[in-house]
Amino acid sequence: MSILAGILYSNEILFQGFIDGLVYALIAMGLVLIYKATGVINFAQGAIGTFGGFVMGMLMVNYGLPYWLAAILAIAASAVFQQSPNFW
Repeated sequence: MSILAGILYSNEILFQGFIDGLVYALIAMGLVLIYKATGVINFAQGAIGTFGGFVMGMLMVNYGLPYWLAAILAIAASAVFQQSPNFW
C-alpha cells in the first residue's frame, strides 16, 4: 500500500511542478513582450500579480470564501489596481 501511495504522491508533485513551470513561463513571456515592445524593463506585472495573490489569500483566510470566488474577485481587484494610476 505504501508503494501505491508513493506513486500517487510523486504524480501529484510532477503535476504541480508542471503547473508551476507553466506559470513561470507565462510570467517570463510577459516580461519579454513588454521589454521587446518598449525597450524598458518593467516589473509592474509582478506587483499586480502579487497584489492579486494577496487579495485572494486574504479573501480565503479572513472571509472564508471558496477558492473560485476568491480567484474571480482577486482578478477583478488586480484589474482595478492596474488601472488605478490612470485615474489620478
